[in-house]
Amino acid sequence: MTSHATALVVLLLLAQETRAAGLSFAADGLEQCRARVAQAARGEVVYIEQSPAGGAGVALTACSVLDASAADVWPVLRDCELYQEFLPGVTRSGVRDRRGDTALCDALIDLPFPLGELRSVERVRERGLPDGGFERRWSLESGTYRRLEGSWTVLPWNGEEQRALLVYQLDMDPDTVVPDFALRRAQSATAPEVFAAISGRVRDCRSSPPSCGGR
Repeated sequence: MTSHATALVVLLLLAQETRAAGLSFAADGLEQCRARVAQAARGEVVYIEQSPAGGAGVALTACSVLDASAADVWPVLRDCELYQEFLPGVTRSGVRDRRGDTALCDALIDLPFPLGELRSVERVRERGLPDGGFERRWSLESGTYRRLEGSWTVLPWNGEEQRALLVYQLDMDPDTVVPDFALRRAQSATAPEVFAAISGRVRDCRSSPPSCGGR
């Protein structure tokens, strides 16, 4: 079985797992990403707007194939203490505690005008996947949200050592008066920038590994 096929199988298995766990938005998004994987393989950021839990807020899945190995992308995803250095809108980030595959991370996000700022402390759970991929899943501990959960998943791609499928999922309901349509528009506009920032960070980490944590 090729790594391409393996990645599609893993997406299907993850969709089944998240649906069983009650994360319907995550399962639906993984299935839609799987259906549009040819578009992602061209390097495009596939953006899938979804129905948020309870009907309020924003839910989305975005995916793309990066020119980097899963092993190179994973340390960048784990570096929540360094997100402020490369992720768009993150003005402060840190790790309050890390024990094995769990962590408490905090972040301050400056959204485009007039959306303001969002603060969060997130409980993070990380794991390796059977095919050589990785998953980072987080949920809200405290902050200026009524609901916040999401994940990053990175999978080896198509037998190519320097390519990986990256999937971003988010379901959030910020505690703000900003209407949901404005939040959705902001997320849609920034998704390609987020993927580009991660790709750039991976390149920087290759050229200067000491500047990156999590390795």
